[in-house]
Order: sequence, then C-alpha cells, then structure tokens
Amino acid sequence: MRYKSIAVFAYSMMVGLLSVSPAEIVSLNDAINKYVYNTIYVRTKRLALQNSILEYENFKKSFLPAFSLNLTPVSFNHSMRLLQNYNTGEYSNVEEFSNTTSGGISISQKISATGGIFTVGSSLSFLHEFTCKNNGFSTSPVYLSYSQSLFGGGKNISFERAISKLQNDVALKDFCTSVSTEQQRILGLYLNAYSNKVDIDFYSKATCMGDSLLMYAKIRKDAGKITEYEYNLVEMQQLDNKIELEKSQYAYASSIRLLEKELLVHDIELKTLSSTNFPTRIEESDVIRLVNQNNPTYQSLELERLNAEYRLHQKKTDNRFNANISLSYGLNQYANTFKDAYQHPDQRQSASVTLSIPVFQWGINRNKLKIAKNQYEMALQEQEYAVSNFKEEIHNYVIDYNMNKGLTDAAEKKYNLSAQQYSFATLRFNTGKIAAIELSNAHKDYLQAKQYYISVMRSLFESYYRIRHLSLHDFVEGRDLLDIVQTSIKK
Repeated sequence: MRYKSIAVFAYSMMVGLLSVSPAEIVSLNDAINKYVYNTIYVRTKRLALQNSILEYENFKKSFLPAFSLNLTPVSFNHSMRLLQNYNTGEYSNVEEFSNTTSGGISISQKISATGGIFTVGSSLSFLHEFTCKNNGFSTSPVYLSYSQSLFGGGKNISFERAISKLQNDVALKDFCTSVSTEQQRILGLYLNAYSNKVDIDFYSKATCMGDSLLMYAKIRKDAGKITEYEYNLVEMQQLDNKIELEKSQYAYASSIRLLEKELLVHDIELKTLSSTNFPTRIEESDVIRLVNQNNPTYQSLELERLNAEYRLHQKKTDNRFNANISLSYGLNQYANTFKDAYQHPDQRQSASVTLSIPVFQWGINRNKLKIAKNQYEMALQEQEYAVSNFKEEIHNYVIDYNMNKGLTDAAEKKYNLSAQQYSFATLRFNTGKIAAIELSNAHKDYLQAKQYYISVMRSLFESYYRIRHLSLHDFVEGRDLLDIVQTSIKK
C-alpha cells in the first residue's frame, strides 16, 4: 500500500510538470507588430474605424436611387358629420364609421450637380364607409416631382462630398496613429521589463562573484592582510547587490505582469533587444516629407479648414437672396371601383417658388457671417501654428535619434569592458594586488556603465518610435504604417 501511494504521488507530480506550458518568448517586434492588435485599445479603435468606413459608404450610396414603400393598413375614423338633405335642404348629424387603407411606392434620386431631389412614385388609397357601405378608390398612377435651392445647392453637395472623403481618409490614418500610440505604450512596458531583466542579470552575476569575494576577503582579514574596514566594504557591497537583486526581481515580475495584461498574453519571456536593423541615420527632410504625406494631423487641419469654409458658404447663402423651387406633375383619379380608378386619370400639375429675402434681423445674420469668417481665419492661423510646432518637434526627435544611434555601440562596448574590468579587479583583489576601495570603484564603474547603456538604448528606441509615430512610416521595413496596418487587419 505504501509503494502504491508513492507511485501515485510520483505519477501526479510527473503529470503536473508536463501540464506546465513553457513560457513564450516574445520579441519587441512581435509585441509591437503582432500582439498589438490583441489589445483592448486597438480593438476599440478598430470598431470606430469600421463605423467611419460604413458612414462613408452610406454617404456614397445616398447618391444612388432610393426605393421606398409606404403602407397604412388601418386608419379607422368614428365621427359625427353634418350633412344636408338633397331633397328637403335640412341639415342633420350623421354618425360615420370609416376606414382608410393606403399605400404607395416612390423612387428618389439626388442630383449632385444642382443639389436637388427628383422623385417618381405611385399611390393608392381605399376608403370604406361602414354606415352607408360605400367604397372609394383614390389613385395616383404616377407622379413626378423635383425640388432644389436656387443658389448654393450644388456647392453644398461639393463641400459635403469633399468633407466626407477627407473624414474617411483621416479616420483610416487616425486608426494607424492609434495603433502607433499603442505600440509606443507597449514599447514603454517592454523597455521597463527589459531594464529590470538586465538588472537581474547584472546583480545575479555580481552576487555570485560577491560570494567568492567575501570568502577570500574573510580569509585575508583573518590572515591580517586587510583591515576590518576593507572587509566591511566588500560585505556592504555584497549586501547591496543582494538587496538590488531582490528589488529587480520584484520589479521585473511586476513589469512583466503589466506587459502581459496589455498584450493579453500569459507566461512570456523577453528577447534580447537589438538596434542593428535600425537605420544608421535618419534625415530630417525625409521625415518631414513622410509626415506631410502620411500624418493625419495635416489632414485634420485641412478638414477643420474645409468645415469652416463650408460653414462660411452656408452663412453667406443664408444672408442673401435665395429661393426654393419645387415642380411636380402627376395623374390622379377617384372612383367607386378599383378598375374605374385607373380608367381615365386626370392630370395635375403644381409649381411653387419660395423666396427667402433677409430684410431686417437686427444684424443677427451679419454677425453670424462675421463669426463664420472669424472661425475660418482661426482655422488658418491654428493650422499655421500647429505646422510650425510640428516641425520643431520632428527636428528634436531626429537629433535625439541620430545622437543615440551613434552612442549605442560605444555604450554597449563600454558596458562589456566594464564587466571584464570588474572580473579582473575581482581576481586581483583575491590575489591581494588591489585594495578593497579599488574593487569598489570597479564595481561602481560597472554599475554606471550598465545604467548608461540602458539609458542610451531606451532613448534610442523611444526616439525611433516617436519618429515612426509622427511619420507613420517604418524605416526598418521601408513601408508606410498604413500599408502594414491594412495588411494586418485583413488577415
């Protein structure tokens, strides 16, 4: 029985070990270009993009013929009617019960050249009077109508078409910007976790070497070759390393958890960062050209200007003579039977012109026109100011990137050399060739080289992804983010 329980325990332990899934190694490129589409932020923005695309499709389809069917199956009426007798001329109240059933079809077409609406349709109405048991059919076999504004209708359509198209373009680029914004957030989380991982590696090696150092330092102190003060320096350095190791392990676990939460992925490990694929240098003129071509900020400013111009056009139209013109032609007939109602229909025509002439409104429309003009001027000035600030921002990011790219190789080399020098210092201290203070200085140099390397790497990646965000262009792949995002969301 005892052996059986041991076997069961061993089997359960083996199953438990096999059921633990290995950690997934996630590179920065995968986190930014693959897992970014898993995030809640990007999925929300994607739904907003889909709505914008549908709205643009609806606008384009509004210029296609629209088919409508109207049906009123029951319209019951109970009332008292005053009727006159044909023979005697006397009036009497008659209680009436009736029901009207009506229906019609129509096809409407928007005319983009003039801004008018053309409609063709047909309708039928059936009246049944319950009191006298009479039936009546009222028909309009066909009717045509057209209405438009005398001035400004075609230009309104032109503005609406341009604004709708620009809104659609801006929506797509705004989504790319949202993806890039999320990628920068992921970059920050990844760099935080990676920095903590480097710290763990650094303090793990330092702690391992420190145990050996402390052992040799105790031997040398017992032999009287170093003072207790020097021994305490070595011991405090080792304690600092252990404390920092614990802190970095906790910080790494917290930062990895935040990254996993953002990416919606569990049990991940980081891959070593490398900037070898980054361009050696980025030219400011290239970035400005790509920003002008891709960044939605410029198009958003143009959209604001276009909306302001549209409002100005509408206020000008409202503040001057205008008219609405409506024309219609059709056939209609009334009869007691359905067949007779379509036998000899009569013609009917109508024409109307409604004039709008501002005469005296206490200057309200004039003020509205001035407000629209001021808004248009404000849009132009804000556009000029935003472009100026934008170019200054680009200039600073490009300078930071080019400087950090030149420093990265040197910083990494210095970090590796400092690690080597600290190893040499450890050996020399163990053999009594240097004092504890020199060993402590070598450790400080190693620590400073590590911190500087991490700082330069972080600045390089942040500068590159800021430029990438502004230009919406991936300089490593040599492609616009618009192409990359569209390819990714179609998969």
